[in-house]
Amino acid sequence: MNKRAVSLAASIAAGLTLSLTAPAIASAETVPTDPPAATWEDLSPEQQSSLQNTPAPDADQDLDVEPTGPSSVIGADGQVAYYASTYCKTPSYYRGSSLMWTRDYVRFCYTGGAVTSSSGWQTRGYIFPNVAKNAGISRYYATSSTHKYQAKNTIGAGIVTPWGAVTLYEKDFLHYFTGGKTGSWSWTAAY
Repeated sequence: MNKRAVSLAASIAAGLTLSLTAPAIASAETVPTDPPAATWEDLSPEQQSSLQNTPAPDADQDLDVEPTGPSSVIGADGQVAYYASTYCKTPSYYRGSSLMWTRDYVRFCYTGGAVTSSSGWQTRGYIFPNVAKNAGISRYYATSSTHKYQAKNTIGAGIVTPWGAVTLYEKDFLHYFTGGKTGSWSWTAAY
């Protein structure tokens, strides 16, 4: 073999050894540092429908009426004393789809003359890479005739990228609940 061939073989062997032991160096132009942001068009129809601003409060919530107290008792003197029965309802507000959803609940009890108690809580569920977050529910107004709550939620649709990261399209929602002394209630949404 001539000197040129030996020198070329040695250079190739050194290059292979270096490439196997040294980490690869790439410029910032060839390897993106952040995956591209998801656009509305990247989302599936199911994800898009979950993020629409058209949820409806559950329509059958008035069926959940539970009497919790007596309506009358007979006293020791044989007289009938009438007391207001206490009834409780648990309306909920659902947003999303089977891919990602949140539900806000408020249980309130009333007598017809007053709201006697209330409490709120939230549930959520999602299938990866989608997101559903509950940011809290709180009572911000309470009188004997009305209790009001505000609930905060975030629903997001995700896309798995070739880099393993998830890019999210997220939207925050506010839901407002009002419960009255006669058992009337309403949910409204603000965006």
